[in-house]
This record gives sequence, C-alpha cells and structure tokens, in this order.
Amino acid sequence: MKKLKVIVCGSTFGQLYLKALRSSPEKFQLIGILGTGSDRTLRCAEEYNIKVYKSIDEVPDDIDLACVAVRTAAFGGNGTEIALQLLEKGINVIQEHPSHPKDMEMCYRVARKKRLVYHIGNLYPHLGDVQRFIKCAKYLNNEDRLLYVDTVFSSQVSYPLIKILQLAMPSIQGWEPQKHVEGGKVFQVMNGRLGGIPICMQMNNEVVPRDANNYMHLLHKITFFYTGGHLTLEDTFGPVIWHPRMFIPIQTALAGTLNIRFPDNVYQNTGYILSNRNQNKTFEHILTAVWPEAILQDLYHVYAQIEKGIVDMQTNQREILCSKQWNQITKDFGYSQIIPEQYMTNISVEELKHSCEGKENNE
Repeated sequence: MKKLKVIVCGSTFGQLYLKALRSSPEKFQLIGILGTGSDRTLRCAEEYNIKVYKSIDEVPDDIDLACVAVRTAAFGGNGTEIALQLLEKGINVIQEHPSHPKDMEMCYRVARKKRLVYHIGNLYPHLGDVQRFIKCAKYLNNEDRLLYVDTVFSSQVSYPLIKILQLAMPSIQGWEPQKHVEGGKVFQVMNGRLGGIPICMQMNNEVVPRDANNYMHLLHKITFFYTGGHLTLEDTFGPVIWHPRMFIPIQTALAGTLNIRFPDNVYQNTGYILSNRNQNKTFEHILTAVWPEAILQDLYHVYAQIEKGIVDMQTNQREILCSKQWNQITKDFGYSQIIPEQYMTNISVEELKHSCEGKENNE
C-alpha cells in the first residue's frame, strides 16, 4: 500500500483537512501547508510539524496530492488558479466545493491531459444522517413515487444541497423555475421543477462579509413527499424522520362506533425516527470529529483512484451536472443580501424545557 505525500492549501477550512489526514497515517504522509505565511498558517505548521510553502514553486515535485481548501473563483478566491497550477505541476488535486462549471471542466481537462485525479471535495454526503436520508430516499423511490420536494437551506451551503438532492432524487436533470417570491429579509422562496419533480426552495440568502460562514439560520432541511408519507432530514446533522400518511378509511366513520378493529395502517406511529438517537451532536464534536471524518471518506475515494490509476469518470460527469444546476439555481435567486453582524440570543435549553413542563391535555 503506497503512502501518499500530501500538502494542504489554505489554513482556515484547511485545518479540517489537516486533522483528517493526520488520522490516517497508513495512507497519507502530511508534508506541508501552502499559504500566505499568516500567523494562522504558521501555527498550523507548528502543530502538525510540517513545512510552510509560500508559493507553488516551493512545493516539492514528489508531492502526490494537494488538498485545495481555498475559495474558488466562484466566490472571488484564487482556489481555481491554485488547483490548475498544481495539476500542471503533475500533482493530483482535491478541491473544496463549490466550483463554477466552466472552472471545473477546465480542471478536469488538465487532469485528463496529465493523467491525474481531480476531485471536488464535499463532506456533506458523507455525514451519517445525510447518508441515512439518501439511502432511505433511494429505497422509497423504488417502492413508491416521489411527488414533491421541500427544501430549506442557507446560501453558503447551497452547493451541498444540490449534491444531496442529486444523490437522493431519481434525477436532477432539468431545472425549470416557475415562481420566485421575495420572502422578506430572512428567506427567499422559489418554486420550480427539478428533474421533473415539483420543488420548493427556501433560501436564507444573507451574508456577513467579514464572517461569511456564520449567522446562517440553518444548514439544510429537506423533505421528500411520497404517496405513502414523507421523509425528512430535519437538519444536516439529523434526525431522519419518516411520517406515514394519515389515512382513516371511510368505513371506520360509517361504523358508528370507535370500539372496532381499525385497519392495520391506523396502528402505525405518527412518526419514526430513523437516526441513531445516541449520537453526540454538540457543535464542538461536529467541528473536531464529525467533519474531519467525513473529509477523510472523501480522501479515501481519491486515494483509491490514485492507487488504481483509474479516474472515476461517472462521478466527474455527475459533478459537472451538479455544478451547472447549482450555478443556475443560485443565479435565479440572485446575490446574497449583505447584513451586519447580528446579536444572537443564547437560549437556555433547560429553561426552555421547563417552560413546557406539565401534563398536556392530550397526553
């Protein structure tokens, strides 16, 4: 088993890549970090005992893989330029999403010419409850008929949303926006058809420029409606819930009494939590353990391609489609609204629980 020599580009989100790589020393040898030489970059280099490279020319020629965790051109960064230069240097690249479809196609072309792997990094499909939602949706797509999709999400994670939909829906080929409604200052609402399925998209389209990855009201909430019920990913980190559709046959009402044997479907629970309820879901645990582990799964996929010398062309084609749909949908929503930093009330969960204590009338 070959151990890949790896560098990480960027020291903000790149910190998650550093931790993921360090957790798998049998496959990856962390060599250095490419950055501007900021204090943060230097601290990362000291923590992981690796070198700092301030330019691509300084990067050794024997590096096998570069993890580019720098904003792409789609967000005004130079991540795409860095990825292209590394590919031209003969280094395989995993580049953190999102990427504009034209930039992505350009990187794929260079990678093909150089016989290298270029992969779009996206941790979200590797999260436990996201995977559970996708698997359940695929089962239901075979057993039932998908009627309608409802999504609520923030603009910062719009690309992962489209990726999750691509993996969970029968198809995302074809986007037809039908109605765009300004939903006030917090959410915008757009209706349309994605892959021929009616969809409602509610986007928290706001951003604080100096702290763009904070102040989101949520990451993702997705509901698929079927003839037999609806499947919900309540939050990016779960739980996944199945709600059977309530149906009480008319014969029951005609019986003139409730002291009867109901049809079997009436004895179903109103909802079933399909997630592992014992998972640690603190934000600290997600940041320090869950996200690095999800990134590691992406890195393993890249490792397998490099080791076998086989590029996953199907995945690449699906990624281009995902990027095209993301690009068009976000373009239809328009630019994010610039907002100032906001005060966020710190709610005491214990006091919140206390507020609803006591026996309810229907319990």
